[in-house]
Amino acid sequence: MWVSVSSGQRHIEFPFDSKSSAPIIPNQPAPPLTEMYVYEVESSNCGVENTVGVSTTGCDHGGSMLRARVLEIGYGSSRIAWMGGGTLPGSALVSSNMVCDDGFGGLVIPCSADQTVVGWFLEYNLDGNQNGFFRYQNTSTNSPFNTMSVQISIL
Repeated sequence: MWVSVSSGQRHIEFPFDSKSSAPIIPNQPAPPLTEMYVYEVESSNCGVENTVGVSTTGCDHGGSMLRARVLEIGYGSSRIAWMGGGTLPGSALVSSNMVCDDGFGGLVIPCSADQTVVGWFLEYNLDGNQNGFFRYQNTSTNSPFNTMSVQISIL
């Protein structure tokens, strides 16, 4: 099923497998990581490119500004990001926003006080890179403590 996430002016759609995702149960331990996407790459040369489901960008990104945005469903506690083979410093994570269940089978950003947090929406600053592999990895906070990763070749 495709799920829409609305964040201010931005509207994101991505494939969401509700069968593989942990059930949403308020007041229970945090769900493990179940899904992860590099869903956008943005640069001063190309603007915003939706990258859900692709392994390589379609645009020749670069310029003075380069960003990669990751959507992860579940809770993790060991974030690591790489660009061009090198580990990015913690300061490269410029935005981390909660993703919540909207109560109707969809996801929403920002969350309201009565919604359940089901994941995270992350933005990495890749300025200074013109191209290369961006990779993101995280390990679940709770059982089964699985590690998931996602990568994209940025042209």
